[in-house]
Amino acid sequence: MEFLRLCEQYSFVGYSFERIDTKEVNGAWKKVPIGQPIRKGDRINKDTYKEFIKPSHRAFAIVTGAASGITVIDCDTPESYEKLIREFPELTDTVLRVPLVRRVPLRAKHVAPPTKRENKKTPTRPTLPK
Repeated sequence: MEFLRLCEQYSFVGYSFERIDTKEVNGAWKKVPIGQPIRKGDRINKDTYKEFIKPSHRAFAIVTGAASGITVIDCDTPESYEKLIREFPELTDTVLRVPLVRRVPLRAKHVAPPTKRENKKTPTRPTLPK
């Protein structure tokens, strides 16, 4: 399965589910995931994720953050992407831009926030996974 190979190649923790439907809520169309597994706690992780990818499913998700080592910023318009890059030019070296029809998601290596004990003056710069 192609999605499983993608997860293995990039060390992503992913899962599949049946499909995504849409429904109208207060005059706006909303996406409704159907058949998503329960993700409470650390149930889907690097050791178990393959059990949650089914060949019959048609929808796929990647667990972001520390689990997969990535952070995603979803820009709804090309203009919002350009504004983000203007305000944070360092992102141009750290992101993978995936253009879609009307949205521009970005992927960068996840950097955990500093703990109270860590020196907060030390900058951390996200980088793309290889």
